[in-house]
Amino acid sequence: MESLPTRKASETAILIVDDDPAMWQVFSRTLHRHGYDCHWASSAHEARVLLSRRDFDLVLCDIVMPGESGLDLSRYIRATRSHLPVIIVTGIDSLEIAHEALSLDIYGYMVKPVDRTQLLISVANALRRRELEDRAELQRQELEQTVQQRTQALVASNAALKHNEHQLEKKAAELEQLNNALSVLLEKQEEARNAMEARILANMHKSIMPYLDKLKIGRLSNQQRQYVEMIDAGIRHILSPFANNLTAVGQHLTPGEFQVAHLIRQGKSTKEISELLNLSENTIMTHRYKIRTKLGLKNIKQSLHSYLSALSDQ
Repeated sequence: MESLPTRKASETAILIVDDDPAMWQVFSRTLHRHGYDCHWASSAHEARVLLSRRDFDLVLCDIVMPGESGLDLSRYIRATRSHLPVIIVTGIDSLEIAHEALSLDIYGYMVKPVDRTQLLISVANALRRRELEDRAELQRQELEQTVQQRTQALVASNAALKHNEHQLEKKAAELEQLNNALSVLLEKQEEARNAMEARILANMHKSIMPYLDKLKIGRLSNQQRQYVEMIDAGIRHILSPFANNLTAVGQHLTPGEFQVAHLIRQGKSTKEISELLNLSENTIMTHRYKIRTKLGLKNIKQSLHSYLSALSDQ
């Protein structure tokens, strides 16, 4: 906060308004001795002329003077130079006059004869009061400026917030439209997938399954018949929920493990699977062990056949 510089006594100009030269000399001598710069006006008219020519820091004004009174001059000063302190000096000790003078918001009231100490104290108090009022005014102006700046900043911030809010609402509307479009697209994709699955299922039953049925009633060796049954079972598994469920649960099964899992689900024993796949029983046992591990059944007492059969029901 900017502070007002403290004025030195030598820089302080005091206007003494009194028609008595003796009072002027007493006041001037006392104030000069303490470094004040004093000027004299013998009437209110002369005081007005001096006030129009230069600035003063304080006015010492008698009440009773030829022409305009000191109270009238005080009213003029308060109306035109409200910042200028006025001290009334009068030889009339009247309570009524004192009340009238104080109603003008003067800075001091002294009754003649004035003691030098009283004069110095009154002058110092008036100047100090003026300094404090100037500081208070400066602080008020700075406070108003700060409030204005912060108000402007707040208005700008509020405008920015409203702009951001509008942008967010716009983005939200765009996202909602995009979400609706994606929902429609997903629905169409689901419909297309269902239609494709239906076509695949229809084609399998129309183009493949009839020939498998003919092979089944043909003259086949026992092993050939078992192969045909395996092909039939494999096709049916592909067309059933079991294939999808097993693939989802055991995504890391190898093709050989996946084939063994299908046969286990059909209820085939290790020996039967070994004969069908032309693999050793130890190899089938190894596949079973890996299947249980990958399906999370390693330490669970549940048969692999029942677990795989349950998948087909999901």
